[in-house]
Amino acid sequence: MSLSQPMNAKTSIKLRDLASELDGLSLASLQKKLDAINIPAINLLNSHVNKAPLDILNASEIVLHINQSSESIKSAYGIVKLLSKSPEERELGFLIEASSESKSKTIFHNIKMAGNAFQHIHLTYLGCLVPGNTYINADNSGI
Repeated sequence: MSLSQPMNAKTSIKLRDLASELDGLSLASLQKKLDAINIPAINLLNSHVNKAPLDILNASEIVLHINQSSESIKSAYGIVKLLSKSPEERELGFLIEASSESKSKTIFHNIKMAGNAFQHIHLTYLGCLVPGNTYINADNSGI
């Protein structure tokens, strides 16, 4: 399914399907795609969340934009734990800013291992942004 198709009640895009289409996209293009398909994104790059998690508690799919700082990772895991308290199936996509792609994948792997305790929370690696690059590398091999 193309992201340019209109959304309706019978059509939805899963984050794991979207991940294959992100390689080479800019962050701004990703945000436009997410807005078009009504998937909220939470920026956890700073110590404060730019959007209250309460705004997205009913969303079944959410994108978390994090970096390799301990505060950002803790905030992401806190959101995973918060969402795990409800019985609904959730899919969380992770876009990770890190010093290298391998570091980004390691961060995601660690979060995913910790999140395995929550059977109804599904974590998806959307890709990474490395310093000096404004385009997403969405290589999911090895994850």
